[in-house]
Amino acid sequence: MSTLDRLAGLLGFVRMSPSGGPAESPAGVVPETGEMRVAPYPPNTLTPQSLTFAAARAILEEHESGRFGLSAALARTVLRDPDLAAALNRRLLALVGSPHCIEAATTTGAGERYARDLAVRFRTMIPRAAELDMVRDAIMLGCALGQLVWWVHEDTGEILPVLEPWPMDYAEHEEYEDAWYVTAKTGRIRITPGDGRWVLYTPWSPRTPYYYGAIRQAAEWFLRASNGSRDYGRFIELSGQGIIKAYVPSGSRKSPEYSAFINSLRNLGRNAVAPLPRGKEEHESYDLKIEALSADLHKVFVEMLRVASGKLRLCILGEDLSSQNQKVGTNASSETGLKVSRAVTAADAETWAECLRAQVLSPWAAYKGRGELAPFAYYDLEDDADKKAEAEAADVAADALTKWNGLVQAAGVGRVVDVVAAAERWGIPLLEAPANAPPEGNAPRANVRRLVLRAPAWEGWRRAA
Repeated sequence: MSTLDRLAGLLGFVRMSPSGGPAESPAGVVPETGEMRVAPYPPNTLTPQSLTFAAARAILEEHESGRFGLSAALARTVLRDPDLAAALNRRLLALVGSPHCIEAATTTGAGERYARDLAVRFRTMIPRAAELDMVRDAIMLGCALGQLVWWVHEDTGEILPVLEPWPMDYAEHEEYEDAWYVTAKTGRIRITPGDGRWVLYTPWSPRTPYYYGAIRQAAEWFLRASNGSRDYGRFIELSGQGIIKAYVPSGSRKSPEYSAFINSLRNLGRNAVAPLPRGKEEHESYDLKIEALSADLHKVFVEMLRVASGKLRLCILGEDLSSQNQKVGTNASSETGLKVSRAVTAADAETWAECLRAQVLSPWAAYKGRGELAPFAYYDLEDDADKKAEAEAADVAADALTKWNGLVQAAGVGRVVDVVAAAERWGIPLLEAPANAPPEGNAPRANVRRLVLRAPAWEGWRRAA
């Protein structure tokens, strides 16, 4: 019996298996440390002033060997770029702003109960901020790591796994062993993703997922954008005021007129007036001339910033058409870019849902007694226009089926139209009709979808000891 089971027994809570079989125990203590929760170090920091092209390349070489101590800090540093940060937020908000669905694994009553139980507890188990951290790390680094910390309710004895993101600064992958390790305050620990304690999100590849993180492409373009922005700012300061050329008579440096002239130039401000003493000859006179820089020089900086910002958005969104088009008549290409962006977000939703079910919801369902009843939890990114078009097409198909069935019966060929095959062709869900089926329109809803997520209050919950 695990520590959690003993604790639950003391609280008067007994886990029951819906199937009558034994329920599995949640993850016990960490063998290396004897802890129920592994405490991480705080994330590393990396100052932009210390970041050069050579340093960035060295960091990426370490990242590609499966060590993220500096690349994770670099991924946070590049978010100082407004274009990259906006693109990443757009991708994340497109995901979490979509309708969230909980779907039962089976059409049985037990499957529906598991789905309804999860709908009430989902945001307790998967906090929104933790979800965003995991997806953000996966986009930037190619992988994300979290630990499941089991919480117990002091009144009911119910035990839930709660996802806590792990700082990737203290994670590493040994490619030759194909093993993942974390460095905690108590030492280095080998982890097993999906064991009920650790969650590893690798949307691009199970072998070397960090090869596909956006940081590998974004780092150098961030530096180009940062350097270009800095140099452009200096150029604007210089060209906006111009270079003041002061002409003074030869040998006048120690004269009172020279000192007064130079001081008046240093104190120039708005509506300024500078005295210019004149002599008989031009070389004996004081004079001013403002040297303006070429008007086209700024285009070099503008083009550099435009290209760099486009590359950064491309790293995150997979497209830049929707951001670069600023001319009339470019709606078609912008719509093409938005379709690509939606496809990228749909892939995020699909891979994250698979990771959640395999590594979070299945251990939770196994603890309840039946791991195979772990519900599906996913973001539905199907466009409303697509749903309307599908519904209209299905409606037209239903009318056509009725007409064709009438024609076939009128022909007297002894055959009818296969309505079931047509329903499957148009994606119409079908259920086995029970022997004592209720009248049409009163049939119970067997498949659970789009359940409302109701986050219960946190009062009474504490980490399992």
